Amino acid sequence: MPERPPELAELAGRTLPELRLADLSLREPDMANLRAPGGSMRDVTIEGGRLTGLLWTGGAIARTTLRRCRMDLAGLSLARIADVLLDGCDLREADLQDARLTRVALDGCDLRGADLLG
Repeated sequence: MPERPPELAELAGRTLPELRLADLSLREPDMANLRAPGGSMRDVTIEGGRLTGLLWTGGAIARTTLRRCRMDLAGLSLARIADVLLDGCDLREADLQDARLTRVALDGCDLRGADLLG
């Protein structure tokens, strides 16, 4: 996978509805408080990312691996998440309400306070 393009170097705090991320490998990106409702993430690997407060409501995440990412307080409600590995991620108090999870593996993730109902 290609490395992070320069335009993705700083996404923290931005509002980018329907953001499309595809065929990428991102190492330690700062995506904290990124608001990307309706976004799409496909064939992406993120290692050590800061995704605290990420808002991906109603979006899609497919064929993606997230390793050792901070995703506490992330908003993934109504998202379609398929063929995804979450490995060692902090998902404390994340909102996955009414998200559709298909073939999603959570390995060693902290889910304390996460909302998984729906």
